[in-house]
Amino acid sequence: MMDFAAFKEAVIQNFMDYAPVSITNGELRVFQVGKDNGMKEALSVIVDSEARDTWPMVYLDKMYENYQICGNLRGVMIAAGNFLEQGYQGMEQSYQMLDADNLRLNVEMEIVNTQLNEKLLKDAPHKEFQDLSVIYRWAVASDPVFTASSVVTDAILEKTGVTEEELYQCAVENTRRKNKAKIVSIEETMEGRHDMIDFGPGVTDKEAFLKKMIADAKANPQTTMWVLSNEQGQRGAVQMVYEENLRKIGEMMKTDLYIIPSSRHEVMVVSDGYMPLMQLEDMLMYGNQDMGDRGDFLSNNIYHYDRAKRKVQAVTDNPVLGRDMASPALEENRAGR
Repeated sequence: MMDFAAFKEAVIQNFMDYAPVSITNGELRVFQVGKDNGMKEALSVIVDSEARDTWPMVYLDKMYENYQICGNLRGVMIAAGNFLEQGYQGMEQSYQMLDADNLRLNVEMEIVNTQLNEKLLKDAPHKEFQDLSVIYRWAVASDPVFTASSVVTDAILEKTGVTEEELYQCAVENTRRKNKAKIVSIEETMEGRHDMIDFGPGVTDKEAFLKKMIADAKANPQTTMWVLSNEQGQRGAVQMVYEENLRKIGEMMKTDLYIIPSSRHEVMVVSDGYMPLMQLEDMLMYGNQDMGDRGDFLSNNIYHYDRAKRKVQAVTDNPVLGRDMASPALEENRAGR
């Protein structure tokens, strides 16, 4: 029986040979998707890329679990292909049934780079936030294997009769309720991975050493970095739009804050006395240059949160240049994430 790496390679090489006729003209893609507080790999067949802004996906780990049970690679690929076909059919049916109540109940927010998404924003309701824009996603379907969401367009608003202000208010509440904010120290993100981390010479008990680091961070929150995202770890950077999240971190540190937009999945937050702004800016720029998935890019700019004024303001003015960013930042995010 193949291990996961060999299984994945076999699926990529052979999947389209067993795909249903309705999707054989599509393009097979594998995506890194935030899911269950981590990243998972998902597979999709992209059909009608110009006409659609979302596609169904199946998670490769779920396919591998099925393969481990039955040992039949061909059968697993056929089942996954049928599932994608059914996903397209279900999405079409969902769109036909979409009404105002459905949209109000299932719309959530996402934040994207404005400059990189100019084409998308022309036909989609949005709110500007510094050099970013808040857009809206309609959750078409979501279960342990299949997930899909669609960017809300002006056409969807026209179809449902929902106003842009209604959309915004519902999305604010739904995102707050369904994708609750999660604030953890950078040290806490290392839990469960301490054996793979080099803490330096002389550290023999890595687990105990990390526990002390976490305790020190909580005792002195202004001396470390904090990760602001959501419980799912997916499209969590929009949590920076909620002032209550920044206020909570500011109260914990008792200082103003710098916000570092590390990706569309999360932002890093530090005390404004943590390190000089120029060093934070360099750190962000280097991180963005090394980012493997260009669809995860958010911004090259640092933001400042003023506790007294309760306001966020960009404190750098770096354009999105010098990066291979010809396509919108949502190019891969649109794949049913």
